[in-house]
Amino acid sequence: MAVKKLPMFRGYVVDVRLRQFRKPSKKKIEFINFESNMGEKILVNYINSVNPQSKQFKEFIHYF
Repeated sequence: MAVKKLPMFRGYVVDVRLRQFRKPSKKKIEFINFESNMGEKILVNYINSVNPQSKQFKEFIHYF
């Protein structure tokens, strides 16, 4: 089974399946849900940064 590398945006791993951003660090991982205030802001910026013709965008839309 192939391991899929999740996209990165502004230092956050974008996990569409779990609907969250994750920012890894040496001490702990910061989790930000898409539905939170901060998550919504990051999500809007992420969506605006992705080319709508790209495979990444099509995979993203699949979960919504």
